[in-house]
Amino acid sequence: MRFVIPLLVLVAVVLTACRRPGLYHPFVYPPREIDNWEGVPRLSRIGNVLFAGQPTEEGFRVLAERGVTVVINLRPDAEMQRAVEFDEPALVESLGMEYVHIPMTPATFSADDVARLKAMIYRSGAIPEERFRFVIHCQSSNRCGALWAAFLHDDYGFDESKAIEYGKLAGLRSESMIEATKRVMND
Repeated sequence: MRFVIPLLVLVAVVLTACRRPGLYHPFVYPPREIDNWEGVPRLSRIGNVLFAGQPTEEGFRVLAERGVTVVINLRPDAEMQRAVEFDEPALVESLGMEYVHIPMTPATFSADDVARLKAMIYRSGAIPEERFRFVIHCQSSNRCGALWAAFLHDDYGFDESKAIEYGKLAGLRSESMIEATKRVMND
């Protein structure tokens, strides 16, 4: 009997600690490529977060069918107007998904962009599940990887090189975006 109470206290401490995001969370594992879903290029995932290049109209339908509930677009308005021939926010909302716009470029990428991503992720709990909740996209997934790397550095304490490594697995490629990511991580 005298061992039961200390054992129960130990179990309670362990269970409480496991709820803290940094101790058991899918984000501490690297993103991995998944089979390219029709109309969703350069697709990778970690937990319930997908990273992608610009989805087509059909790609957004596929995302909705596969359980995505939030679309986060990182492309600035001018870029969207030049390159996308459909009204992305209207299409996304008509498919029952929430549309979030965090426009960024290497020159404009900031800690505020990371804070907005964190707010979206933690608003919903971001616990891994069978169905996907988020897709973060830009033109090629380069900015997605940058934002992800800065998030991991800021929220999980990843050192710069480890954060960049994980960012590359989510699509980070260009030198200008890598430099912008380092700038944001060091601000």
